[in-house]
Parts: sequence; structure tokens; C-alpha cells
Amino acid sequence: MAICPYGICSDHPANEPACVDCIRDMKRKSLSVDELAALKAFAERHGRNWKSALREAWINASEPGILQQLRNDSNFGPSGLNRLNSRDLTRR
Repeated sequence: MAICPYGICSDHPANEPACVDCIRDMKRKSLSVDELAALKAFAERHGRNWKSALREAWINASEPGILQQLRNDSNFGPSGLNRLNSRDLTRR
């Protein structure tokens, strides 16, 4: 097997269409500096359970601005939050 032409996996030959994981990764949203800063600030305010707190804020629409926009973004939203971890906030 050749490495994926998208550089994401090695599960399919380079001359074949992208696999589901590659397509999912290509659709992932690259977060802006402001979006990352907003997520990091929220995480710092809410500590260890920040994702649960953000989900609750999204449900209640109680966190306006950038964070609510992320919730409504079809390329991020709740599934993007599930993929994100605290290390992602410090790495970028």
C-alpha cells in the first residue's frame, strides 16, 4: 500500500479515492487565532470540564460571539468540539 495522497492515512493506495477518514480530515475546520483564543479562555475559566460547560452554554445559547459562531459552523460545531482536546489549544 502506498501512503495516502492526502498524507492522512496509509489505508488505501495512492491512486484510489480518499478514504472516509481522509475526507473527514479535509473537511475539518482550521480554527482562526481568535477562535482558538476564545476556546482557550473559556477552557481556562471552566477548568477540567470545560467541554461540558461549553456544550451546556451552546444548548442555552448563553455564550455569545465567537463561541456561539463555532457552534453554528457546519465545519466545527459539536463534532469539532469532540475532536478537540486541551493540547490542541496550546499547540497552535
